[in-house]
Amino acid sequence: MGVQAWVRPPLLPPVVRTWFSGAAPFGPLDWVVSKGQFWKDAAGRGVSYADLVRLCGDPQGGAAGKDVWTSCVRGHGLAEIVAYQPAGRFRLFQGIEAAVCLGLAAGLLALTVWWIRHRVQ
Repeated sequence: MGVQAWVRPPLLPPVVRTWFSGAAPFGPLDWVVSKGQFWKDAAGRGVSYADLVRLCGDPQGGAAGKDVWTSCVRGHGLAEIVAYQPAGRFRLFQGIEAAVCLGLAAGLLALTVWWIRHRVQ
């Protein structure tokens, strides 16, 4: 969990896309870093989630409520800003994280050998 929270995000910047409606800009295997936290209006100004709820209500109103909410968002020209890591980067992340783990393991092994030799003498 620590690797996912603190190591992965700064390794490669996520892809940032504006999502108005319709098909999502990310695929089912992509790692979505942030979704639904940042919005902007048609002029490109940031809109807080609180302002969005004030304009269109709570999006958790069930299937019918979700359709009304989506229509409201479209009607106001609001867009969601989505950040994600493409699935194609999965192997790269695995390689970097494996190198970090192997480096830590080598360091701990060296420390163990030094510790044993130092204590035995």
